[in-house]
Amino acid sequence: MGRIHDALKKAQEEREKRRGESAEASTPTLRPKEPSLTQPMPIKPQSKTTKSAVLPQQEEQKSARVSKKGVSSALRRMPNVGESPVSDLGGLIEKSLLSYHLPSDFRSEQFRALRTNISVLDPSPEILAITSAVRGEGANVTAANLGICFAEGSSERVLLVDFDLREARLESYFGLSRETPGVAEVLSGRLEPEQAVSESGIPGLAIVPAGPAVANPGGLITGVKVARALTVWRSAFDRVIVVSPPAGLANDSSVIGHEVDGVLLIVKLGVTPRRVTERAVETLATSGVRLLGCVLTNSERPGDLESP
Repeated sequence: MGRIHDALKKAQEEREKRRGESAEASTPTLRPKEPSLTQPMPIKPQSKTTKSAVLPQQEEQKSARVSKKGVSSALRRMPNVGESPVSDLGGLIEKSLLSYHLPSDFRSEQFRALRTNISVLDPSPEILAITSAVRGEGANVTAANLGICFAEGSSERVLLVDFDLREARLESYFGLSRETPGVAEVLSGRLEPEQAVSESGIPGLAIVPAGPAVANPGGLITGVKVARALTVWRSAFDRVIVVSPPAGLANDSSVIGHEVDGVLLIVKLGVTPRRVTERAVETLATSGVRLLGCVLTNSERPGDLESP
């Protein structure tokens, strides 16, 4: 379970080492002759692990397994994670993540209360999906804040996964772009699940972005593919929190909900019509998912964030 966690730490150390080598290389030295513009740049030999990450089609021929080296290589090539250590990434975290920026705020306390209620459920869901009836109800910001609360004090190793391939938002809260490889590459077979894990900038919390936009998201989200990816992530993390597309807009939420341990439905207080919410509940119930409860958003009053 700690293999990906160790790999994230190893990846950070390797980046710091490369920055040190880069600084040494930038020191002026006397050269007998300037290289021409057409002279090819020297290329360092790559290890087999790095090659397998750069050429995922070769990795597909191997059996699926959690590999510390594979994760480390994948993190080294992640765009937008860059060469900064984890502590530097904290400055990219969206201000709306109150559990990180304002941990004493009453709304942060409400997220902690929600965390506690989820933890004491019997059985407590190791893989939790968060969805809504329609867009704009707060599923992404709820998932992100809840993930931060679970990771507080490094009590749990937590993974956030953005399965909303149609309108990805989760990664933007942590300074990652839509082009960062993620779920789309995993479901299409271009990446192994462990290779899609990226740093969030918060200790104990990792993230798998949705990945670049695809032409047919519904064709990628199938029960077999989702179950395979979640099995790998479950083995490497204590808690996995998944953002699912709205239940009222796509069948994806039902497919994903069937493969997780429980689903939370987000409802925007005073905005979402009652009938729309009821239809979303009916859709999830018909699919046989375990609906844990509803979370109300869009209120400044303590106590309006209801737990399961």
